[in-house]
Amino acid sequence: MREILFRAKCKPGYDYPDGDGWVYGGIITDGEQYGIVTVDNVDSDDFGYIPVKTDTICQFTGLLDKNGKKLFEGDIFENSAGGRYPVFFENGCFMSQLICDKPNSYMTKLKLCDIHHLITDECEVIGNKWDNQELLNNKNTKQ
Repeated sequence: MREILFRAKCKPGYDYPDGDGWVYGGIITDGEQYGIVTVDNVDSDDFGYIPVKTDTICQFTGLLDKNGKKLFEGDIFENSAGGRYPVFFENGCFMSQLICDKPNSYMTKLKLCDIHHLITDECEVIGNKWDNQELLNNKNTKQ
């Protein structure tokens, strides 16, 4: 069975102990607001509800990078050749496409690819589209 896990950025005014603003757990909504439900200490039944920014909600893909880090929708991973790939969810599947700064190159014409075919033992999560917007900039892409 795969692990179902979400993450999102806390709304302003809410701080989570990890210090980077991300909270991990199950997603919950009342139809208007969204939040992440966490269990900080299972033995104490200390369930926590943390309101989150809706546009940052992302799901765990079920995949790990070469360092064992969980790969989430919105993450950007890099392969051993320096190619950068943002992860997104489309048509019921976690997808990606190479970021390339050569507009007419073969690489920019690659179709979207299911990330399960891209992730290898050499891939590493290098950031995400919220905290590391510069990684999506073609000028910074290694070729």
